Amino acid sequence: METKADQASNPPQAEAEQQDDATLALDLRIRLLECVFAGALPSSDAFTNRLSSEAASKKSLALRLERVLGQLTTILGTKPNEAIRRFVQSYDLNEPLLHLPNPLSSNKEAEPLSISEKASLVFEADAEIVQLERDLREIELLDNRGFVGAGKLADGDWSEEELVTSVIGPLQESKTTIDELEQRATTLMSRYDSYVNSLSEIFVSWDSILTTLEEDIHKLQIAKAS
Repeated sequence: METKADQASNPPQAEAEQQDDATLALDLRIRLLECVFAGALPSSDAFTNRLSSEAASKKSLALRLERVLGQLTTILGTKPNEAIRRFVQSYDLNEPLLHLPNPLSSNKEAEPLSISEKASLVFEADAEIVQLERDLREIELLDNRGFVGAGKLADGDWSEEELVTSVIGPLQESKTTIDELEQRATTLMSRYDSYVNSLSEIFVSWDSILTTLEEDIHKLQIAKAS
């Protein structure tokens, strides 16, 4: 077992572990940026290979960071993105909020936010705060009008028998009534069509009778004149 004396006698090992923690934290942040700008995360195998040696790790981190910065410049230059542009422009103001917590000082109490940090949070959430205020006003208005609780519906203890009696029964009766009304409407339309056809036949007969009378009268007038 390693004693405290052995740990004290190996300060380079402790420093190397702290340096590995810092390298790991930096690598994780670069991976996040790669995911945001490139749309994909590197594989775990590639991540393990990058940390296989200290020199290769530092070189890989530098190259990847340079590539991420180039992608950011390309996005801002050729593909305007208002959200990213505002983030970059106000980076100095938001920078204190972007630091990852140090795992070595996890027990340390969080420091209170400064006035500028609080103001930045409020300004960033301005649209959400305004929308929340409108929603709360609408909820209050609906509550005052008695719409929020849907009357006394939520207070009722509805059993299956009560639902059958109060809901399903009237619905079935309404369906029966609707079917009867549809049948009556169909019968009325059929009778209406029959009446229209009868009237059409009557008008045709009248036209034929009147035409025959006119011809007979015309013949009588000719015979009388001669």
